Amino acid sequence: MCKLEVNACMLESGGMPAGKLTYLGNGECTVAQICSLPVEKGRCRASMKRFFFNSTSRQCEEFRFGGCEGNANRFDTEKDCHDYCGSLDTCQLNPCADPYAICSISDEGERVCTCPQVCTADYSPVCGTDGQTYSNECMMKTSACQQGMMIKVKSPGKCNNNPGFCPTVDPMMCPGDQEDSCFDDASCEDNEKCCHDGCRKMCVKPLAIPNAGLPQKIVPQLAPLHFDKKPSIEDPCEKCKFPRSACTLNENGEAECQCPEVCTADFAPVCGSDGRNYTNKCELEVEACKPENLHTLKLLHEGPCVCNLPPEGGPCFGYLRRYFFNATTKQCKEFVYGGCQGNGNNFQDIESCENKCINPCKNYKCPFPHTRCEVEGGKPVCKCPIVCTADYRPVCGTDGKTYSNMCGMEAAACLTKHFRLQVKHVGECLSPNPCKEATCSHKRHRCIVKDNEAVCVCDKACTREYEPLCVSDGATYPNKCVLEVEECESGNALKIVHSGECQVDQLIGFLTTRYFSLIYFFLCATHKGSRLSSRAACQLPPDGGPCKAYIPSYFFNATSKTCEEFVYGGCRGNDNHFSTIDDCQETETPSSDDPCQLVKCDFHGVCRVADNGYAVCECNTACPFIYDPVCGSDGKNYSNECVLKSQACLTNTAIEVIGGPAKCASKRLKCQSCPARSNLFTHFCESGFVFEGTLEKIESNEDADSSSLMVLVTGVFKGSDSVQNKIIKINFAENLKSCFCKELELRKVVIIAGSVTDEGDYLLDESSYVRHASQHLLKKVQERTKHNNCKQD
Repeated sequence: MCKLEVNACMLESGGMPAGKLTYLGNGECTVAQICSLPVEKGRCRASMKRFFFNSTSRQCEEFRFGGCEGNANRFDTEKDCHDYCGSLDTCQLNPCADPYAICSISDEGERVCTCPQVCTADYSPVCGTDGQTYSNECMMKTSACQQGMMIKVKSPGKCNNNPGFCPTVDPMMCPGDQEDSCFDDASCEDNEKCCHDGCRKMCVKPLAIPNAGLPQKIVPQLAPLHFDKKPSIEDPCEKCKFPRSACTLNENGEAECQCPEVCTADFAPVCGSDGRNYTNKCELEVEACKPENLHTLKLLHEGPCVCNLPPEGGPCFGYLRRYFFNATTKQCKEFVYGGCQGNGNNFQDIESCENKCINPCKNYKCPFPHTRCEVEGGKPVCKCPIVCTADYRPVCGTDGKTYSNMCGMEAAACLTKHFRLQVKHVGECLSPNPCKEATCSHKRHRCIVKDNEAVCVCDKACTREYEPLCVSDGATYPNKCVLEVEECESGNALKIVHSGECQVDQLIGFLTTRYFSLIYFFLCATHKGSRLSSRAACQLPPDGGPCKAYIPSYFFNATSKTCEEFVYGGCRGNDNHFSTIDDCQETETPSSDDPCQLVKCDFHGVCRVADNGYAVCECNTACPFIYDPVCGSDGKNYSNECVLKSQACLTNTAIEVIGGPAKCASKRLKCQSCPARSNLFTHFCESGFVFEGTLEKIESNEDADSSSLMVLVTGVFKGSDSVQNKIIKINFAENLKSCFCKELELRKVVIIAGSVTDEGDYLLDESSYVRHASQHLLKKVQERTKHNNCKQD
């Protein structure tokens, strides 16, 4: 046992040493333990120049020694002090409370305790005192440190213990000489244990708890019996009565008590009947479970031993102001100390008394969020949470990262010192847009995301103005936009030769309206421009032209083989337009050898004959710019029927016009008429709560014509702080029902003020306030909260 050497005066009466011994730990006293002791002048009145090592300043300092008592942190010269303590660093003077933690010195010179993060991958299994197998000792220490538990190596190799306990044996019967049928639990089935029946080992069904119910016997196999033990009805596990102990039998059939070996590291000191202090009740029970302490060691009281002793002035007649801990009032009080003897509940100042007898974390508030207070060396230390549950309840942090749960986010924020990290919203963060980092080469390029990757595609959307350009590839382009699209898709650099059409007496090829509608059409290359043959014209899609007139006209639909009405703008367009339906029907239609005669295009597609002579279904996206709304079978409104059919074709979706040419009926959430908007600052004092939060969901009940809001609270200006970073439900009062619902948008930050019912429910009533939060509004609410002038009842 490590004790402090004490130079104690011998009292004339009785000759007993007046000094007291302080227990520091098992084994010999270390240099660090001695050099960490506080200065102790002793009770005698001499004035001797001595030196002690100040573990805080890490300097040797002079003090006046009284001549008796004191402690080992006392040196005759400053050189002796430096030689003995000067080489110690902060970690040696104030080691980590967890024996497996690694102590290091930060850049600011502060001590930092962290758990091991890296272990070798070699497989040298050990069995821990918690019954778990670890791949090596380093992994065991890392796990123990992270859980705040004291786990030691129970034995090398894997743990062989199957769950459960061996039954009680009947020592009166023993069969003839037989060999063991098992060596340990590893040689039994998973649902069996290797137990001793008093004569040999055998695999048996285990008990769920030790000595459950009536004593159970292992019945040996039938064999000639002989009595090699005196008959006895005594239960061998009788001695293991401590509630935390488990009974096992050794090879001789004798009971062995297994005591708990793992305790948490929480600081809740208790005093044992042996006069020793224990970190918590579990540690005392571990010690009390041992057979030698079973009937002697008891829990004397909670709290350190000395702190429950009454104040004792001692037999001397000095008048020294001291402090003791009053166990009744739980406060440190002043008393007069005579100068000798007394007891341990004696402190020179109130700070020493409180540090010893009051949990330093009780009234200590960590200055940084996400940290928690722990006791190290009798002092409060703020640490990051390192143990979180494994349940997956993802939250998205304001740093754009997804965390498995709230505890995981708080631990990450603390460990990285990102103290401003908060919950952005519940659920996983949306994937970042790869296009933000992508760079496309052509000005007609636009970036799209495909398979989570950025892809540059050419933007083919162009207007239909006809401002022809003759280009260096010999082709005429309708306008500059179409030319740029061709450059983008081909990767060729084309130059404008001159404005206007290229003057050539031949078919100049074809222009694809893929820039417009993905439908081919042809131009006859005459300087005047002749009308296409009726066969070719009837293959074209309807084209209203760029002008804005409203001229009802007709075109031939090559798919349905019928003449249909469309609106012609008055200029340009193509040859597939007729003034009357008769003109359309009289025009020469495709002959029976037309490939499109045998093709039916789905989803309102349009058939055309490709250059190779085959029929091709393509979408008509050249719709007129007219507003003649129709309602689609998908419940959506379209500006006209052509746009509906184009959308159906492009998305391969069966969409038809329903209910005639009219807009779809609105299915908005019904809202009763609301009272005039409440003024937040007028009703601030009357409000039961004022929260800032993100609107996560609007739950509506159309049958009951009511709704409620689900809000992730990110700021509390008034009300309970317990809802911070939690989703709460806010109901509408019955007379308001779903009022306010039409004003709100999901994922938007809102300021909500309302009342709280007697049952603790949040409610929006006539005086409530709901509005999307702007920076200006937030600032005003913060100022109002800061200068709260509400009168207290």
